[in-house]
Amino acid sequence: MNIAYLILAHKSPTQLIRLINTLNCENAYFFIHIDKKSSNYMLNQIINTFRNHNNIYYIDRCNCSWGDFSIVQATMKGIEHILNTNLCLDYVILLSGQDYPIKPNYYIRDFLIGNYGKCFIHNFPVPLQGWHNGFHHRIPKQYRLPSNISLYGGSQWWGLTKECIKYIYDFVINNPDFVQYCKHLYVPDEIFFQTIVLNSHFKQTVVNTGLRYIDWDSVPHPKTHPAILTKNYFPILNNSRTLFARKFDIDIDSQILDMIDNKIL
Repeated sequence: MNIAYLILAHKSPTQLIRLINTLNCENAYFFIHIDKKSSNYMLNQIINTFRNHNNIYYIDRCNCSWGDFSIVQATMKGIEHILNTNLCLDYVILLSGQDYPIKPNYYIRDFLIGNYGKCFIHNFPVPLQGWHNGFHHRIPKQYRLPSNISLYGGSQWWGLTKECIKYIYDFVINNPDFVQYCKHLYVPDEIFFQTIVLNSHFKQTVVNTGLRYIDWDSVPHPKTHPAILTKNYFPILNNSRTLFARKFDIDIDSQILDMIDNKIL
């Protein structure tokens, strides 16, 4: 089982290094995108730390802004880089630099082997009653969606087969009208990939989960970011059946990562 971790990061090189070291094992590969707004020092620190590793790749940097199409562009640059390496991969898992595994590497591998061929992406049809204004506020009325496509939304984070990743890449090349439409959406990274996958034959393989624990419930409106997970969340994470969790911040609470390392991993 060969896994590529596509990681979008913008802060805390120490936390990113810890994430990579924790997930690093045989048949794991890392494709790292560092936000162009982040300092060159951060990128150089990562490169210098892993200069002797041949399973770590660096993606051309985009200037990413929350809610902007630039996050989709960074993800697509990562997908293109992954495909251009011609590595024999089974799965690509999209992570942020503030994610962390809550299952050991062998468990992640065995889970994917046992579910081989399934695509893990949280999704729902747009509009959806009762969900953040049904996503209506994210869709400018003056732009027209290509008639043969239905919109889907969901969490930005996913785990997809390499075959699905290749389909997404080809779809983007062959459907510039859809890409142009998505450039006008608000927070398109939570619509773009769901819509491509759920309008394809891969829909039959989709499991409606992003493979991670995220706490949105305790966050006040407008809920632009999930809760920071601290040591108080450990009982929940310890009992969770998901593979990953987010969002962590070692400047706020590094003890939770120590607890995960020592008691779970």
